[in-house]
Amino acid sequence: MIGKIVGFAQRHNALIGTFAPLATLFAKVGTNHGLLQSNHAIQLGDRKAIGLEKEQMKTTYTNHLSTLLTRSAGYFNFAQKPSEAQQCHSLLSRLPALQENDLIAVADTYMAIVTPHLTDLAAVKITADRLAQLTNQRDTLRNLMLSVASARYESVQATATIGLLLRDTKRLLRDELDLLMEVVADENPEVLAEYESLRKVSYRRRKKPVEPEEADPTVATATVKVVDATNGDPIVGATLALDSQPVNDVTDEYGEIDLDNLTLTQHEFTATANGYQAATLQGATTTGGEDYVFELGLEPEGSS
Repeated sequence: MIGKIVGFAQRHNALIGTFAPLATLFAKVGTNHGLLQSNHAIQLGDRKAIGLEKEQMKTTYTNHLSTLLTRSAGYFNFAQKPSEAQQCHSLLSRLPALQENDLIAVADTYMAIVTPHLTDLAAVKITADRLAQLTNQRDTLRNLMLSVASARYESVQATATIGLLLRDTKRLLRDELDLLMEVVADENPEVLAEYESLRKVSYRRRKKPVEPEEADPTVATATVKVVDATNGDPIVGATLALDSQPVNDVTDEYGEIDLDNLTLTQHEFTATANGYQAATLQGATTTGGEDYVFELGLEPEGSS
């Protein structure tokens, strides 16, 4: 709806420009609309791809480290160096349970153990080149961990900003523009009627189900429910994009957003919420006069 209001202002720019208060308010709405779109792009940023890349590098690094520790422990047992062998065994046994930051630190501990024995360890193909490869994998994993954390922080900040922008824009429309637009009614009543019709098209929350006799065969309605994928609990305050465009609402206490006047085609819904990975439902087909319920389950951040 906000985008449609911006389009309305562009179409009637000459008329709006003759009323300074209207021009100022429509400019503010346009600015907010641009900020909403840019923050929504950040909110939907490709954190999943970064997270997947991090997990792949974590697996590569851990497998390489496990291989080196196993060979080193075997060699130190053969060479009758029990202290070094025990240290390698200990690190190897702890690998599966280590948190990521601790896993990163294992490489340094391991290299401190084996570096004095590299000449001998060459017999089991543990060389300076292999240690350099391990160091590179460790550094890459650390950088990816920082990228994931940064993307998560930026998404949280963007979500908070979107909430503020939506509230500010709703206030501008409700308390100022809706009232001041009456100034065009005398000479341009059709312009006021167009504005009012656009304001009514907003994705309003239905207070009751649409009765069969009220159903419009040219459009569909839907309730989108956003839940925690791990337990099915509703997620309050989640934001929704319909076909890549932000919906001017957030989920209520039931985790739901009601959508009216959906075109009769296939739709894509993307839901985001603080502390969760974004989720997308594609190919949601709607038929005229029907009321649908679509559900999106969001995985908590950090889950695989």
